[in-house]
Amino acid sequence: MKKTFRIFKLLGVFTLAILMLASLMTPMGCTQKASQEVLESKITDSVNSMFAQVDEQSVTIKEGISTDLSISFSDLSFGNTEIEDLLSKLQLMVGVNFKEDSGLFGLGLKYENEEPISLVFAGDKEKLSVSSSLLDDSYSISLADLFEMTGVEDFDLSAPASFDFDALNADAKVVAKGLIAILFKNMSAENLTIEQNVELTVLDQPLKADTYTINLDAEDYTKIMNEVLDYFSTDETARRLGLQIADLQGMKEADYDKMITDAKADVTDTANEMVEDDSIFKFAISNGKIVLFELIGEVDNEVTMRLEISPDKAKTQWRMSSLSENENTIIDFADTPNGTEHEGTLNIKVDDEQVFSVEFAFNNANKSGLGIPYGTYKLIVNAEDENVELNLEVKAGTTGSDHTLKLSIPSEEISFTMNINSSDAPTTFTTPTGKPIDIATLTEEDLNELSNAVMFKLIEILMG
Repeated sequence: MKKTFRIFKLLGVFTLAILMLASLMTPMGCTQKASQEVLESKITDSVNSMFAQVDEQSVTIKEGISTDLSISFSDLSFGNTEIEDLLSKLQLMVGVNFKEDSGLFGLGLKYENEEPISLVFAGDKEKLSVSSSLLDDSYSISLADLFEMTGVEDFDLSAPASFDFDALNADAKVVAKGLIAILFKNMSAENLTIEQNVELTVLDQPLKADTYTINLDAEDYTKIMNEVLDYFSTDETARRLGLQIADLQGMKEADYDKMITDAKADVTDTANEMVEDDSIFKFAISNGKIVLFELIGEVDNEVTMRLEISPDKAKTQWRMSSLSENENTIIDFADTPNGTEHEGTLNIKVDDEQVFSVEFAFNNANKSGLGIPYGTYKLIVNAEDENVELNLEVKAGTTGSDHTLKLSIPSEEISFTMNINSSDAPTTFTTPTGKPIDIATLTEEDLNELSNAVMFKLIEILMG
């Protein structure tokens, strides 16, 4: 039953996340009226606007991706000259070629002027093959034999290339509206309190807003949970979205249906637990935009989670605070867009100590072969009083795109620069030609001889 409770908490967070994302990204643009019908309309309009923006920037990798990466190191300082010398002479090549029904991953290693060592994995829905410059022949194995030998139940090499974000976004848009309709169908004067023109402090600035407090009892939770479960079970779009999310967690359709069935059996007990938990939700709207969301403990009336959102429509700024007796965590985010250009920061504090910070300035109109917008990024992590600093610059290169990553750990006197070039052209790694040897037909002695041969060739290359 605890698992069922967590499932509903997750569903609640998912629903609230949709509403909060809508408010973070777009103004609601509706007049202020103290009625739940108008409130529902405001939130629905906001969700529509949010998904309209996502539609403009959505990505699908259904058609596949093919590129080469060349990686080298410079400006090395490890306090160990042997490691510095080794890495300075090392070049790493990575190639990927993912299509809707197949995939290839290549890895190359070159030391100074030596012949590069290469290793290529290629596969589809039926077999996996491997070839290498260290092998005289190429090898393959059917997925059925591989599963039997390794005990792995299932995997699909082509899956990463067939994920369609456009379709997922379209389904999420419909489901968001469905969840909003279920929520507001169960709103009443008993569980929704509206106050107008209330003075609040948001992001350290005073403002006036209308506040909405939702306080659900066990009967309300029971109705909402039953309707949500039926929605994700029987509605075609909601079920498809639920199955996609379940698939990302390695769940099959039968697992998904069992999760729904188990959750429905526990609805009454789960509703009672949710009433005993933090169950009062409060949010505020100012000038047509959600500016505040709070989760309030029912017993002690203390705020346990608070999300503040800037009413300034020209920028995106918010602060999320998680408050408890043991630890207080505050996340601050600010982004000032100018067309496709963005500049901003992300900071995380735990008990007033900064543990993580990011500064960024990028242009979303230009992206590298890795999908990273051209620009500069600075990240500082404070782990146990030790700062790790990362600086990344992404820009157009002589060929393709250059990613310059600089890492520094001042306390350990460690620093280095990683230079990554991604090509605009398809990968140069190729699948093996000729008929491969079936690995399933090899004996244990054959496999031992093969591994020894690879080891000796590797030693021969390294020894020059």
